[in-house]
Amino acid sequence: MKASDVSTWRTCTCTYATITPEQRGVAVRVYVTCPGARAACPGNESSSSNGIEQGSKMADTASPTLANLDGELSKIDTRPASVQVKHYDITAMNVEHVTVYLDRAEVRRSVLVNVKKGENEVLFKKLSQNIDKDSIRVECKGPASITEVTYHSKFIPADEAEENKKIRELKDKLNDLEKTKKALLAKKHRLEKQRSVLDGFADNMIKPTSPGENKESNSDNRLSLNMDTSLLDCMSGFFDLYDKQAQKLDESLQDLDQEIDTNEDAAAVTRKNIQELEISKDSLMIRSPLKTRNRPIEKPREVLVVLDTKEEARVELIVSYVVSKARWAPKYDMRVFTKDSAMKPPRPGSSHARRVTTNRWLNKSVALQIQYFGVIRQNTGENWQDATISLSTSLPSVGGTAPSLGTQVLSFKNRSDGVGIPQSITDSPLKMKKAARRGLGSFRRKDKPQIYSPDRSSLIIDDEGTIDMVEDSELFTTGGDSTEQGKDGLLSTTYDIPRKANIPSDNQPHKVQIAMIDFNPTFEHETAPKRSPHAFLRATVKNDSEYALLAGPVNVYLDNNFIAKSDLRTVAPSEEFTCSLGADPAVKVIYKPLHKYREQSGVISKTTQMTYRQVIEIKNLRPDPIKITVSDQLPLSTEEKIKVNLQEPSIKHPEKNDKNKPIRLNAHNNVEWTLNIEGGKTHEVTLKYSIEHPPGEEVEIKNEKIVLA
Repeated sequence: MKASDVSTWRTCTCTYATITPEQRGVAVRVYVTCPGARAACPGNESSSSNGIEQGSKMADTASPTLANLDGELSKIDTRPASVQVKHYDITAMNVEHVTVYLDRAEVRRSVLVNVKKGENEVLFKKLSQNIDKDSIRVECKGPASITEVTYHSKFIPADEAEENKKIRELKDKLNDLEKTKKALLAKKHRLEKQRSVLDGFADNMIKPTSPGENKESNSDNRLSLNMDTSLLDCMSGFFDLYDKQAQKLDESLQDLDQEIDTNEDAAAVTRKNIQELEISKDSLMIRSPLKTRNRPIEKPREVLVVLDTKEEARVELIVSYVVSKARWAPKYDMRVFTKDSAMKPPRPGSSHARRVTTNRWLNKSVALQIQYFGVIRQNTGENWQDATISLSTSLPSVGGTAPSLGTQVLSFKNRSDGVGIPQSITDSPLKMKKAARRGLGSFRRKDKPQIYSPDRSSLIIDDEGTIDMVEDSELFTTGGDSTEQGKDGLLSTTYDIPRKANIPSDNQPHKVQIAMIDFNPTFEHETAPKRSPHAFLRATVKNDSEYALLAGPVNVYLDNNFIAKSDLRTVAPSEEFTCSLGADPAVKVIYKPLHKYREQSGVISKTTQMTYRQVIEIKNLRPDPIKITVSDQLPLSTEEKIKVNLQEPSIKHPEKNDKNKPIRLNAHNNVEWTLNIEGGKTHEVTLKYSIEHPPGEEVEIKNEKIVLA
């Protein structure tokens, strides 16, 4: 409330009244010091019939105090006296549900509130600094209606905030000192009581003799012992005990007195420091005008909820809001089992995670299981304790406005300076087109993504007049984590986590299990022994589950032994995918030494011919048959005078690039053999070719790097 909001003054003794639009027409009394002498006080004048007087005379009389009214109003609770405000720390409220999105989270908290008949106000304090104020929603369950929800945040100067922080710390210290003193005094009281009991026991053992009790004894009425001589030994033992206990209690009491004195001195110093800081704070407020203070800092936000009810009741308030600095990403454990004992058929209720068997369980010797995890990180400033978690791939819209479409950009595909297309992409338009058509999920990337505006798209016209339209989010996300790319290619999906979780605000990864999915895959091996003498296991799987597998890192296990790390591209339901499972030690590949020899042919025009023969041996040490693809290089001539003749194996031209043929040439001019090898058997393949060239010429063989488009 500001001084500029003052519109009327009530004619009562030393009283100003203000009416502001935020107060819904309720007149609020604000008591301040009388601005002048009693005779000049507007309260001494007669009031109008309705209790409110609006006149220049009243305004003139009150005007000397308007300059100070801001400070006075800020100290006064302007709510009607009949309305009591209930305060709740929102971070201490029960977490009903948390939905974690790719870049934020929606939190639902609840609290039970006892309301009285009429108007009630509930203030939720300590809202996160990362809250989106437009996302706040309040729901009431019970016989009460919500009439108003108001969000506001408080700002205080940085220097004043520092003073307040120091004062709070000192007050906390003073509170601890007072608690310590209370404990010391209680301990002192116990020790004094023990000392009193010990002294009382000793006094009862020794009594003074009255004058007439023992006339034959000494006549000077000296003290006598009121006990039998047989108890002298007992007395001696008691005196020893008394001496030790009394000394121990006296020393303890002395130490306690010193601790209490030290505590009181520290408390006195702390009180003095608090008083000095409060004086310094008040003087700072007087000296420094608001505009010259340091840049303000924001305190935790607050939400005021006004309820109206016709009867006393107990209602439940549910507050939901969206906070930033929260995200999640997928991660997988892929387990391949080659033994019947390694993985058992799923049992109902055997795990907290949802377990899915895509097909009827088959009694096979191999199986594949994917454990689907979500890795959550959040630094929202609030902890999610015992919360039900959902993970979503959508981006929530907290506003009420439909998104704009933006502009479609039309350009020639072969231009190096395409509009809106980075140079690194337009350098290879064919690869870009292939990438856009195939979908970004087929890429595997490790570097960070370069994300551009998702509201733009581009039309690409190739040389034949074909027009391709792809979204800029696909064109421009050319490098980066495939996890981000995969999520963009799927419809919004939400995963409910079966088990409640605790996610603190520490910006550390916290893993929750989404599901455990059992697959019946097809396994194949592949090897390129010229580069690596290993046979790599590859699984081909159809995703028959209801889960979309988002792109992310994979830990691969073989019979519960970790073997490799890999990456999984985005896989939609009913889509088939392949994944590399690392080298299989049970399949041995031997790349024997290359045998080559030189020949010359021709009478008039002689040529030099070099023949190469390469033998590759594959041993299947498994008891079960395997299917393996073996690849080796056949040189490709780029010169007319250099000829390459494939002698073994025999491949006809139509069989080139035909993946259904057991022996074929691929797009990189490599010979591929697809073999079925029984368990415990060995198989050999031979690559034989000759190179012809004019004599005296030296042939150079280079290995070109394969660029995956």
